[in-house]
Amino acid sequence: MSSFLVTGGDARTARPALTVKNADWWPDISADDLRDTHRITDTVTDARLKTAITTAIAAVNRLLRDWQRQQVTAGHASLAAVPVPDYLPPDGLNALYLRAVYCHAHALLIERYRDYDASGSGTRDSETKGEIAGDYRREAMFAICDLCDRPHNIVELI
Repeated sequence: MSSFLVTGGDARTARPALTVKNADWWPDISADDLRDTHRITDTVTDARLKTAITTAIAAVNRLLRDWQRQQVTAGHASLAAVPVPDYLPPDGLNALYLRAVYCHAHALLIERYRDYDASGSGTRDSETKGEIAGDYRREAMFAICDLCDRPHNIVELI
């Protein structure tokens, strides 16, 4: 008895690496690193992934623009040049920035692919996916707060 086994090559070796250019002060974003870190499969096309990353970069950079201005005023030419606080590992600021962008991009993708399954289970799953997207947005905000050394929650008494 014989069997036939079809094996495909690694999809990543078949396509060139995708790097999304960032504003000069911030690091560029590797789509392959985002795919690996967040387990995003090849069902998400490079075009959609690039759009999500670009949108996430814009959102995160906007939220960090005041902090960036403070760093530039202090004489730091890039995120890599900002002194890392002693409680973070050597690449801690870069890791926090990437976490913010990756989580924001992942939230966008989840919202975009929420309606992928039109079955009844897909409708129920879309509510769960909405909660997961919210979790990723919260993680992005936590990373931004950590990068700026701000608390995660600010509560004011009315």
